[in-house]
Amino acid sequence: MFIEYQCDIDTVDLYYYGPIERHRLANIVIACDALICLIWVINTMWLGRSISVEQFIVDSKFVSMPDFTVRIKNMPR
Repeated sequence: MFIEYQCDIDTVDLYYYGPIERHRLANIVIACDALICLIWVINTMWLGRSISVEQFIVDSKFVSMPDFTVRIKNMPR
């Protein structure tokens, strides 16, 4: 199912701003969407780095079971 609608309105009246042209408003919406995507990518990278730093701090400050294990290779049968 596909519905197409053609809007014949040239300007959109914003409440506090006043009338604005439709193509200018579309450009503003596209810019805001791109900015949101960029912020999401940066936030994801920052969160990944923060998790890595936290894991390093936890590994250096706390003792775990692998710290006390011994691996012996080439043992005779």
